[in-house]
Amino acid sequence: CNLLNYTIFIHPNYKKIFNNFNSKNGKLIKKMLCILLENTNLCCENMKAIINNENLDILLINYYQVHIVSLLFSINNFCLNYSEYIFSIELKELFISVFNNILNLLEKIENNKIIENIENINSTIELKYDDKQIINILKQITLNSKIVDKLFYNESIVFLKKKLIDYNLVKVSELLYLNKIISKYYIINLNKLNNFDKDSKKEIPSELCDPITSILIDIPVMLPNNVIVDKSMIYRYLLTNKINPFDR
Repeated sequence: CNLLNYTIFIHPNYKKIFNNFNSKNGKLIKKMLCILLENTNLCCENMKAIINNENLDILLINYYQVHIVSLLFSINNFCLNYSEYIFSIELKELFISVFNNILNLLEKIENNKIIENIENINSTIELKYDDKQIINILKQITLNSKIVDKLFYNESIVFLKKKLIDYNLVKVSELLYLNKIISKYYIINLNKLNNFDKDSKKEIPSELCDPITSILIDIPVMLPNNVIVDKSMIYRYLLTNKINPFDR
């Protein structure tokens, strides 16, 4: 991540070389981005496991804080400079899951008063956790992804808005844009939020779900062995794998 952040994203010569490379190797760029996004999700899950432990490890919290910030910084740079890759059909859903997972992590840390508990621990190790830094990068990611059609976030965006206001990190124009995203999310999920009935509690038939993720298929694609999967899921899978997942 640091190599990317200090070369192609800030130095014109590196950026020119990278642009020449990616015009011929788009799949490799997407594969690199897939690994970047999956590693961010992994760091997030590891951080959740740490804060769920009764014996909080300050060293590990500091470690994952640094890594999450670095990974998010790279993600934001890709949003700004190479949106056609990070918002491609293969990676868009993964990107959204990373965004929401990070916000859910921050919300959990705040609601469970994790930082207050750590500060009460008698330790010689200084806690370097700084959610303000992460919140600011997430704001930049949100603003730099506004060009993408149908890119919605879940209710965690409300938490982002709250923290931006708390830390005085948001302009009026940015606040209006966040409100627009929030309004879109609630309008789209109106039936789920306001008209929740018994029918909605029924399980989705398994044949309508992707066999890899068990999530409702959005765009169905049939594999050569007649297995139906979600288009974005199989595209993402093929970035890092060369064989049919159902041919084993």
